[in-house]
Amino acid sequence: MSPPCLTTPTWRARSPRPRSAEVARRCPPCSALSWRLCSITSSCAPATLPCFLPDSEDPRMLKSPIPIRRPLRRALRRLKLGASATRHTLVGRPEVWQLKRDFQIAFLRAQGLAPDDRFLDIGCGTLRGGIPVIEHLHAGRYTGLEVRAEVIAEAWRELEAAGLEHKDPRLIQNSDFDALGLDHRVDVAWAFSVLFHMTDEIAGAAISFVGRHLAPQGRCFANVCLGEAPDGSWQGFPVVTRPLRFYEQLAETAGLTVTPLGRLDELGHPAHLPDASQVMLEMTPRKA
Repeated sequence: MSPPCLTTPTWRARSPRPRSAEVARRCPPCSALSWRLCSITSSCAPATLPCFLPDSEDPRMLKSPIPIRRPLRRALRRLKLGASATRHTLVGRPEVWQLKRDFQIAFLRAQGLAPDDRFLDIGCGTLRGGIPVIEHLHAGRYTGLEVRAEVIAEAWRELEAAGLEHKDPRLIQNSDFDALGLDHRVDVAWAFSVLFHMTDEIAGAAISFVGRHLAPQGRCFANVCLGEAPDGSWQGFPVVTRPLRFYEQLAETAGLTVTPLGRLDELGHPAHLPDASQVMLEMTPRKA
């Protein structure tokens, strides 16, 4: 909600640099963050951007926005989110990024992820989930794949902000699984909220890529939307719902076996989020 000093039906222009005490007196309901924004726009604004204060301090009169409300709203959102959360809007809802990060590392640790494991993160995005994994692993053990160049750039910024450059992860922009080859096998492959954003053809190529690079005792984890539903879209990517048999057939072609581990909310994912009903699949090399 906008602080009272930012919305009102009638206005009078006051000094562009009013005293903080006066602003505080007129804005007692403001939160600490909103007060910070009020202070910036009131006390530090240039003369070309005067502070507008309401004629009436009655909260019931606070209805109409002032002309500068939209840029202030964007500034307030950035202050609330912080750099990392703003960055992670490229891969999901900003208000849940920490919950998603916490779930991923907790799940992987529970599955026995060891510091010396070689880890493949398919669709690593902005390292929303990758940062604690990189921190957990020994140097040089993390490889992340991402299709979007601008997202890879943000991932490097996230890595620098976390102070983890010394872990020497490999971040690779990739749009063709058939043409990509790694110089090592991986112990754990991870595709969190990725397969259901792929067309059927690309999903098949991704699972085949995993089959070619998974170590004999390796494991791949991927959450999917199971069932029958029309395809949707998100940020230019499809959102697909497929029956379990669809993924079993793709895995079989890649020499893998699929085992459903359960719904995400049964595995520690926050139950109040809408994707809690997605199912986590484990893929392992098929025994000879």
